[in-house]
Amino acid sequence: MGRRRGFLPPAHCEQCGNAPELGQSLWPGDKWRCTACLENHIPGKDAISKSMHKTIEYATEAQEAFDLEAQGLKADEPRNRAEWARMMAVEMKKQGLTRSHGMVRPNGEHKS
Repeated sequence: MGRRRGFLPPAHCEQCGNAPELGQSLWPGDKWRCTACLENHIPGKDAISKSMHKTIEYATEAQEAFDLEAQGLKADEPRNRAEWARMMAVEMKKQGLTRSHGMVRPNGEHKS
């Protein structure tokens, strides 16, 4: 086992082994995952439900941080978890919107 490179992600997704697509990044967690593997890892049926799941997780973690701060305690960990959940929710929504641009409308016309 080689030396870890600090906070830099590996060159390939630790789940599927593929390099991220151009413009994409790897997401940390129990493994460094590409966006496709991250999306498969998050509960939900589609990009919207996955994004909503992470949005609810963000709200829960943010509330925990607010409660701790109201008691005069440090809330760095729940704030960090909340921020990661928010960023993943945005990424899932972005991926869903990207895929929907190529979809056909019900009347047969393509979206532009």
